[in-house]
Amino acid sequence: GGTADYGAAHAAECGHARYGRTYGGLYPEWSARRPVDLLGHSIGGVTARVLLDLLRRRAFASHPQTSAAWVRSLAALSSPLNGDPVTFALGACPPPPAAPTVLPPTPTTASVLHARSGGG
Repeated sequence: GGTADYGAAHAAECGHARYGRTYGGLYPEWSARRPVDLLGHSIGGVTARVLLDLLRRRAFASHPQTSAAWVRSLAALSSPLNGDPVTFALGACPPPPAAPTVLPPTPTTASVLHARSGGG
């Protein structure tokens, strides 16, 4: 839960109150000791990733003790996590470049590669 804060500059520019509704929250016990599992589809996966990043950075003034430990898992289905600028426009910090992961061939993939190379 919490109160929507539109910011002083935005509220003055648009002529409305800085603070909006206050929401009680659905799971007040949420903490590092009682983490949640997040599931997002499409931009919902991006939104879940941004939330995880905001928790990690302790971006919520009313909850300064937040951390990434508040989320046990995050599953994103058909989400453009690194392939859409929306991810970073919503506030996520770009990840550092990662080295590609090279998996060793399994017996199945080795036999497929051998057959495709003309070796059998």
